[in-house]
Amino acid sequence: MKITSVALENIATHVKTRIPFMDGINVLSGLNGAGKSTVLKMIGYAMFDYLAGNQADYVRHGESSGTVTVYFTGKDGTEYSLKRNIGGGNTSPRATNLMTGMEVNFASRKDAFTWIHDQMGIDRSVDLKSLFQNSIGVDQGTFTIPFSKPAGERKKIFGPVLNVDVYEQAYKNAHDITNALKNDIQNLAVKISGLQGEISSKHDLQEELNNFQKDLADLGNQQALIGAELARLKAEVQSMDTLKDRRDALRSERKTLESTINEMQKAKDRIEKELGEARQASVACNATRADYMAYEDLGKQERDLQPRLATLESVRKQCNGLETELLGTKKLIAEITARIKQIEADMGKLPGLERSSREHSQLVDRISSIGAELRTIDAQEKELKDLKKKHHDLQEKLDRQKVDDQEVARLQAATSQLDQVERERIKLVEHTARLRAAISQATENMHASKDGKCPFLKDACKNIQEQSLGQYFQKQIDALNASLAIEAKSLDDAMHTLDGLKTAKTRLETLLNLKEQATNLRGQLDDLQGRIKSIEAAIANRSSLETQRKEATARKESLEPAVQAYALLKGQVEIELPDLRTKIADKEAYVIKIEEAIKPLKKYIGDLDGIQTRLDDIRKSMAAKRGNHEVFMKNSTLAEKLPSIEANVASMNKRFDESRKKLDNTVLVLAEVESRYDEKRHDAAKAGKDKASSELAAIGASITEKNRNVVLISEKLKKIEEK
Repeated sequence: MKITSVALENIATHVKTRIPFMDGINVLSGLNGAGKSTVLKMIGYAMFDYLAGNQADYVRHGESSGTVTVYFTGKDGTEYSLKRNIGGGNTSPRATNLMTGMEVNFASRKDAFTWIHDQMGIDRSVDLKSLFQNSIGVDQGTFTIPFSKPAGERKKIFGPVLNVDVYEQAYKNAHDITNALKNDIQNLAVKISGLQGEISSKHDLQEELNNFQKDLADLGNQQALIGAELARLKAEVQSMDTLKDRRDALRSERKTLESTINEMQKAKDRIEKELGEARQASVACNATRADYMAYEDLGKQERDLQPRLATLESVRKQCNGLETELLGTKKLIAEITARIKQIEADMGKLPGLERSSREHSQLVDRISSIGAELRTIDAQEKELKDLKKKHHDLQEKLDRQKVDDQEVARLQAATSQLDQVERERIKLVEHTARLRAAISQATENMHASKDGKCPFLKDACKNIQEQSLGQYFQKQIDALNASLAIEAKSLDDAMHTLDGLKTAKTRLETLLNLKEQATNLRGQLDDLQGRIKSIEAAIANRSSLETQRKEATARKESLEPAVQAYALLKGQVEIELPDLRTKIADKEAYVIKIEEAIKPLKKYIGDLDGIQTRLDDIRKSMAAKRGNHEVFMKNSTLAEKLPSIEANVASMNKRFDESRKKLDNTVLVLAEVESRYDEKRHDAAKAGKDKASSELAAIGASITEKNRNVVLISEKLKKIEEK
């Protein structure tokens, strides 16, 4: 890709600037603040999507936005313009094919920069922002910053730019060659060592040295001749390569231009066809314009009358509805009047029916009261049965719990000694413990006195001889064990007596508890007996109550029709009759209101009766003009486009002629280049160059080898001379 020019509008110091670029190196010069750096930054913004700081900072003072346009030749040889707004509006890149004048369609911002990758010939994985920031658009005074970063960060910055991975791979590939060369060097060293051993005399070495020097002189002459020929052949090959590249580029350009012209011819045909259709549409619109205008006017009249017709229909419908409602209301008034007369005729029956209703109510209360008494008697009968069973069970339990008073007295006398026996037991336990502690101490003293020392003074005993000290403590132990045996027997006897007294105490507590329970049972039996007698007296009145309930029930049932009639008639008189009188008054007032509402509606219907005829006439006229109206509507949109289509045709013809001229010029230049390029001569020059290079390399290798031999022989001669 090659940038041909950059245009800046309302950006920094640039009002409207276009800067062209030539082949090779281009230099921008100017005073500080003239906008040199801005040009580079705008290229970075438009093509690499990189811009340091805010967009608003780059917009010229007093303007709301700016525009940068980069003109370039793409990788495919087509000339494009890439335009981006800055500071406002749509800031996405917009590309235009300058040969066809058609805009390149991008589905998204990402697609736009993918297309820019391809036009630059850069792999899509390369980050354009990073590439511009670190390699192309480095700010003044900051170029050395990446070099001062840690190795890992430097690698991330320069690795993609310098293709470090390619060189690393090349180094790995050359590793085997290096090893092979090292092996060759070692083999040559062995060979040289062998040759040194074979040199037997200085004369032979000198003669060999002279031969090598003569050979070197001859090889030098050959090298100079072949070198001159190689230089000539390289120049010729380079010239032919340049002509070939120029030829191939012109052929590609010719192909691109031919393709562009074909596409432009198709577009031109489409636009000219559209122009013809637009002119036909314009003619049709001019021919039908009068009927179109008349139809539109009639349509307006129809639309004005249509709501009034709809209102007329609505009023008729409303009037019919009110008349129907009026008839229904009058019918309802007649029905309500008949119902009032019927209720007023039945009002004479109320006093007799009221007396029957009061008697019925009294009977209901009496039957309910008798029923409650009988339910109480039923419950009492069940309770009586349960009480009798409970009385029998308690009597049996009382018979089983009779207590022997003599046994109670005997146990009370025995348990009175319990506390005394317990105190004696405690004393025996304490005394026994003291005896055991004394025995333990005496045993320790006896063991401590085995060497004749007193266990208290820790020295030889002066009062008891050595042979009798252990016997002394043993006698103490024997006496204490005898006392312990007596005390232990006394303690066992006391424990046995204490156990018997505790058993007697438990038995006494049981008997006293039974005695207390028997007293309670007797009280319960007396209460049950009184309740049983009370219930039996109440049950005796059951038969009389059942007779009374039966008679009251029969009378109540005979009065129920009168009660129902009284409740119905009372509701009609107290509730329905006032409600009916209110309703009839409301309905009569409503009839007057409906009649008043119908009068203006009928007048309105009479006034609008001729609208339908007027509408029919308008619609008949519209039908006669509808065909021309449709023709005008069908062609008007296309006819309005006629001026813009004519302008597009003129523009397309101009671009087509320009592209055609450019193609003709390219064909002429290509013919001139092809006449200068000789492919056979080119191939012969390349073959001669390769051959000369091989010969020169062989001579160089031979010279190197012979120089090495001269040096070796010279060193050997020097050593021989020293010896």
